[in-house]
Amino acid sequence: MPVLHFEEGPIDVYIFICYLAYLALVPYKHYLGVTGWTGVKDSLLELGRLRKTTLDFGGESGDKISGLTKEQKGIIEKLGFADALF
Repeated sequence: MPVLHFEEGPIDVYIFICYLAYLALVPYKHYLGVTGWTGVKDSLLELGRLRKTTLDFGGESGDKISGLTKEQKGIIEKLGFADALF
């Protein structure tokens, strides 16, 4: 994405957003043990296929997560979220 602004404010914001994205992706890449950004992209696409449904029955509600594939389960375990979901 080209930066087409010549004022200091929008450029500072753009650099800050890029820095935040880098801070979010580097640990993700580390925990997955992938080399290159393609592995991160592929894992995010795989996790994007997850679906969560909440059912409400007269004041009671229950959450249901779609059936996990082997790849999705492996990614979730590597990231340390298995205890929260299973």
